[in-house]
Amino acid sequence: MASDLLRVRIDELSHRVELGRSDSLLVVGAGASWFRAPGAERIAVDRDAPRRILQALVSCRCEGGAGLTTGELAAAGWPGEQFVADAGVNRAYVALSSLRKLGLRDLLLRQDGRVRLDPKIPIVVAADDD
Repeated sequence: MASDLLRVRIDELSHRVELGRSDSLLVVGAGASWFRAPGAERIAVDRDAPRRILQALVSCRCEGGAGLTTGELAAAGWPGEQFVADAGVNRAYVALSSLRKLGLRDLLLRQDGRVRLDPKIPIVVAADDD
């Protein structure tokens, strides 16, 4: 898995060089503690659940996944927690709303009951606090 992530990072960095512009990338800090959307400033993700959900979305994207269901997002945001009825789905929607407000509005896509990061925007995962 680590070698796959390294390959994805190398591919994304190669794409960045081809583009010649860092303002066309989504850069995500280690552990999704921050991100820099294309053409925007660096934004800290201070709350645990949105940070874990962003991390899950980045991992899904790096692994070529089609996105995550709201149930999967709830499980990522609140690992090990049991939810009553639709409480987990509601929490996932609130966390996604927080990420949208922080600056990912145009990058979070919903399709076929799944949420994913826009596949047209290259992602670079920073190895350190960049």
